[in-house]
Amino acid sequence: MRRNPLPEASVQRALRSPAVLRRVLGRVLPHWAPRGARLLTVQPLGSQSGGSRRYACTRALASGERRRIILRGNVASVDTAREASAAYAALTALERVGFGPSHYQAPRAIGFVPRLRLLLYPEIPGTTAAALLIRGGTRAVEVAREAGRWLKSFHRTRLTVGRRRTLSDIERAAGYFYDDIRWFAPALLPAYVPLLAAAIQALRVVWAA
Repeated sequence: MRRNPLPEASVQRALRSPAVLRRVLGRVLPHWAPRGARLLTVQPLGSQSGGSRRYACTRALASGERRRIILRGNVASVDTAREASAAYAALTALERVGFGPSHYQAPRAIGFVPRLRLLLYPEIPGTTAAALLIRGGTRAVEVAREAGRWLKSFHRTRLTVGRRRTLSDIERAAGYFYDDIRWFAPALLPAYVPLLAAAIQALRVVWAA
């Protein structure tokens, strides 16, 4: 199952509270605003009932200028909280080695609130690679090549931030991979399914040993 379970009701209520939002976003303000900035307003955008959130935040800079920014928040369920914490650490590490929003479109992690399991990052405008691949054409080929270059640069960093994966994590990832092939290239399923099944079975043997 690809989608995570929705956060429990207590977390949902807290994230709908204007006072809680101001307190949470004000606490991480130094990570996403110039020194001396103040948080003026927080306006939730769109639906606030799922695991993905958007907030319009207005900041007052030390100079008196006001700036607006859209923040995104991912709310992890109880069983994926460790993954959200690891994602925050990974995004922070990527930024340290030069993977910022300017070229690689990797969002800057600005805060993780463990109590609410809320991972916050600025919204990057533009079209997702998935949407361009679905659309097809010359632009899709360019995006695929850029993704290849991105992965090559990423692997060269040799980052070890994150957590050790369990067998169930890998089985879940194989399911995601299957979903992606079914969505983008269903004609390849007959070739890939036996490979995935064999790989998972081999890993089960290793884990059992």
